[in-house]
Amino acid sequence: MRLELVSVVIPAFNAEATLARTLASVQAQTYANIEILVVDDGSTDGTRQLAEAAARADARIRVLSKPNGGVAEARNAGIRASAGTLVAPLDADDLWHPEKIAKQVAVLAEGGPTMGFVYTYYRRIDANDNLLSMPTVASDFEGHVFLRHLLFNFVGNGSSLLMRRAAFEAAGGYEPDLQRQGAQGCEDYLLQLLIARFWTVGVVREYLTGYRSTAGAMSAERDRMNRSLLLMLEHVRRRVPETPTDVLAVAEAALRGRRAMGMLFHKRRPITAAQQYLRALGCAPAPAQAIAGPLFRQSVSSFVKRHLTWTRPPVGRRYPFLTLNPAIGSAPIQNHPLHKWLVAFAEREESFFLGGSAGSGGATIRRKAFSPDLETRMVPVVASRQSVNRQ
Repeated sequence: MRLELVSVVIPAFNAEATLARTLASVQAQTYANIEILVVDDGSTDGTRQLAEAAARADARIRVLSKPNGGVAEARNAGIRASAGTLVAPLDADDLWHPEKIAKQVAVLAEGGPTMGFVYTYYRRIDANDNLLSMPTVASDFEGHVFLRHLLFNFVGNGSSLLMRRAAFEAAGGYEPDLQRQGAQGCEDYLLQLLIARFWTVGVVREYLTGYRSTAGAMSAERDRMNRSLLLMLEHVRRRVPETPTDVLAVAEAALRGRRAMGMLFHKRRPITAAQQYLRALGCAPAPAQAIAGPLFRQSVSSFVKRHLTWTRPPVGRRYPFLTLNPAIGSAPIQNHPLHKWLVAFAEREESFFLGGSAGSGGATIRRKAFSPDLETRMVPVVASRQSVNRQ
């Protein structure tokens, strides 16, 4: 049986410190038919040279170079240049377990042609590939998930996806406007939502993705992500106008509630925290009040673990991501503060999906069409291999 070609697209900006390890985790995949495209997004370090050296040693790797334009533009450019019917985005500092792609392809095949993407669970890793943390809960959402995904980003990152090229193109590709507005971060989440609007979703219930976080960047990352999430909600309102207003209200209330807790515990800005909570009440009073207690307890726990030394792992203990059992992980989703609303929205997924599915006469995504031939600012390929293994 002929294996579908999977195009792995790696946008890289000044990723010299981590790119080799990321590439090694892709090259170690047990799934045989892959091509690897590294998109150098205007790096000023040795990223391009490192990628070119890897391409000379492995015929599956191609390197493309373009002026810096952000992760969305880089991913779109890489996917335009790729040939696979399946696409797997991967950040240049993240890692994959060797069986990630093989297990996702199996789930996608079982889900049939209406399944748009498959995700995996993930673990946070540090600069040395060691375990930092895992999500406090693990979701098992699959099938029609748009409403629940809007309320709770259960995928959590952009490196755990395997998606059909047709679904990616139908959604219009990654949205570069967030980066242009200084709020890069939710391009992955927005794309996942736009795909989930008209396609089903699958999951591999194993921790097969290592998502890298650095301690020094966490605070700035949190602020940027909050801005990006609010802008993303506006994109959803505009591009999927049939989204139920109560779902959007609860989603915004939950977001502002989390932001209030971050301002209180991480930024030490109680006045701003109070303002954010009042805005959450304005979005959806009852949900905001009900969510506040669990969010507060969750934030206290996070604050204690972050700032009190006795809660940290013993010095010298290291848990390398690639050595961990991918089947062992977090608490079930029932422990999440938003579980009540996730259950309620689950009951509405089917009718909402059918109300806008292709050919039903229902709603369509308002988007700029994604075209493989769309003109880009790409510089000619700097290192390539003409023959890609597609057996």
